[in-house]
Amino acid sequence: MSEKEIEDLKEEIKRLKEKPPEIFDKKGELKKNKEEINDLKEKVKSVSTELARVAKEKDELASQIDKAVNTAAYHSNLSKRYQQDYEVLKKYRSQDLIENLIPVLDAFNFAFKNEAPPEAKNYLIGFNYVYSQLLKILEDEGVKIIEPKKGDKFDASIHNAIESIPTVDNTLVHTIEKFLTNGYQLKERLIKPANVIVYVEGQEEEQENAQVHKED
Repeated sequence: MSEKEIEDLKEEIKRLKEKPPEIFDKKGELKKNKEEINDLKEKVKSVSTELARVAKEKDELASQIDKAVNTAAYHSNLSKRYQQDYEVLKKYRSQDLIENLIPVLDAFNFAFKNEAPPEAKNYLIGFNYVYSQLLKILEDEGVKIIEPKKGDKFDASIHNAIESIPTVDNTLVHTIEKFLTNGYQLKERLIKPANVIVYVEGQEEEQENAQVHKED
């Protein structure tokens, strides 16, 4: 800063001391400024109130959006569940019919296992045709017939052991000794297990009886 600028600054300070600004000298001006300050305060208060209202509305809107999103998610999940239920219902729509046909199929199987008299052989040919047609229809619906063979491993998920035979032969334990009636499975769902007789670990009855007679 130059010497001239310093001198000018000193003169300005001196002038202000001798004659303060009108805002401090005139009461009217001072009163006017108080009114302006009060007006400004009212405006600030009004703006604050408006901001508070806007903030409240913003919170309410956010809450409504959350509710709308949650409702949409709920209905979306509900729709998916209904769709899944519909797919399952569609997939297994014939289950009731198949369950009603099982006794008929078992009756056919029972008849085929028995020797038919000569006069019934022609009827038996017709029965075989009807039976094969029924099996074809069931196969088209996704039915799988469970027909275990002697020596197959016992599977509790698809077999039903109605009788057990004890054996000391470990190679026979938990294998099927005899197959009795068919099981039926509709796609992945078991409708009826196959009835079988199964070997279990234990002392064979014949050996036990022989031992008893020996002791006697």
